[in-house]
Parts: sequence; structure tokens; C-alpha cells
Amino acid sequence: MRISTTTELIDDSFGREEAIRMIARAGFDCADLGMFNDAMTEGHDDPLLQDGYREYALNLRKVAEECGICFNQAHAPFSMNMRVWETDPAAWEDTLFRIRRSIEVAGLIGAPRIVVHPVQYMIYWNTDPESMLNKNREFYRLLIPTAQEAGVKICVENMWRMDLNSKIIRDSVCASPYEFAQYVDTFNQDADIFCACLDIGHCFITSHDPANAVKVLGDRLEALHVHDTDFFRDLHTCPLTGIIKHYDVADALREIGYQGDYTLEAANFLKPFRPEFYQEALTFMAKVSRHVTETANL
Repeated sequence: MRISTTTELIDDSFGREEAIRMIARAGFDCADLGMFNDAMTEGHDDPLLQDGYREYALNLRKVAEECGICFNQAHAPFSMNMRVWETDPAAWEDTLFRIRRSIEVAGLIGAPRIVVHPVQYMIYWNTDPESMLNKNREFYRLLIPTAQEAGVKICVENMWRMDLNSKIIRDSVCASPYEFAQYVDTFNQDADIFCACLDIGHCFITSHDPANAVKVLGDRLEALHVHDTDFFRDLHTCPLTGIIKHYDVADALREIGYQGDYTLEAANFLKPFRPEFYQEALTFMAKVSRHVTETANL
């Protein structure tokens, strides 16, 4: 099985090109291009939002190929105010522009899939589950033409939310693996380009067993966000440094015949270190990933 990790945080200190080189030197087979930095969600300073974005994206692909790796997936912008959907048509078009651009970029860099977060309950607090499914179906329909033209599949992700009163983490859209499966199946009625990206940490902090979620999703599961947590916070740190049973998750992946990659979304593991130590930390993360996958014979 190929192992991968996100460019997130590394590119903040070293730029995207060097982030790709560092990921390759660490021993990863692939990179996940994170496009949810501040420059992609606000303003237009990111090169991927400017006129030369095609050449820029193709150069990133070239850098990866020169390093002997590829982009196995990408991640669209998020943390944008989705309330503008109903209140500010111009702002909503800008939001769609950024997400569509990220899908196009995924195609340019050769990533077969891109994660696009669903619209969540934290925006529509009192909305019933059926209405949320319909709201998200409407949202993802807006992205289908761009994805089809780019030749990219859209990965839906399981989410969490913070209760406004208790400050306790609760289920959000697709937190339940059964609801998650329903979402993917429903969206594929419109266009067979949707799949599941199971975020192992999100699953755990919403009190759902990640290994069971893998089995429920079955062949809908084509991508992963692997990281660890203490159960109380969405830590996004290195596997086997928290309390998630990653060996059990890997065994479940083998059981369903998972054909995707083992992709870390654990950039917070790097945060305690100074940037000059990132390379060593990345190498450790790659070794952990390889150990878990090989132990499960993936």
C-alpha cells in the first residue's frame, strides 16, 4: 500500500515545491495537496488563484515526478462562511470559484480525487437530517461539471461540530457511517463521481468506531485522513501517539479489500518542532505509516 501525507503546514514554512521534496525524502510515496490555507480561502494572493495557475500547478506535478512521487489526492478550501449561500450571492459565487478552482488544480496535478467538505450542522443548527442531505446534494451538484471536466472524483468527508452550549463535540454531517454511506450513494445517483474519505480522528471523537466505519463504508471508501487524538480534541497528530487503535483500523481495511492509499492528515504533529526539524519528524511519520500498513499486510 502506498503511504501519503498532506503538504499542510510544511508549505507554510518552505513553500509548496520544497514541501513536496521533503515529503519524498521522508519516504512517502505520494503527497496530498492541501489547498485550505488562508490565501486560498481569503484574498487572491495564492498563485493557484491567479492567471498563471495552470503553469504553476503543472510545475508542482513536475516537481513531484522528479522526486519519484505523485499526488494521490488533494483537499479543497474550507472554513469559509457558507451562510453566504442564502445571504450574499456575490460572496457565494466567490466561494464556489475557490472550490471549483481547487478541483481543476487537482486534475492538473494528476490527483484522481479531491476532498470537499460537506455543508455542516454548525451552519444550519436546527436542520433535520433529511433536509441536510438535500442541502448537501444541492451543493455537490454545483461541483459535478467541474469535476467531470477535470477527471477528478469528489470525496465526501465525515465531520464533527462543537455544541454551542456544552462545548462538547457532537455528530455533524456523515459522522455516522450509515449516514455517510447514504450520502455517497445518494450523490452518485446524480453522477458516479463520489466516494468516501474516512477521517479516522473525526470518527473517533464523535464516538464511532473507525474500524466499524471502514466495514460499513466498504467499497465506497476510496481515501483516508489518518491521524490520532486523545478523544476530547481533534488533534490531527501522528498515528500511534494517541489512543486510536490504528492496528484494528488497518485490519479492517485489509478485510474490505481497501484499494486506496494510507494518507496522513497529521500536520499538527509538526507544530511543536522548529521548521528545521520538520524533515526528521516527517521521516518518523512515514516510518509509522509504513509500520502500520505492513503489520496489517496492506
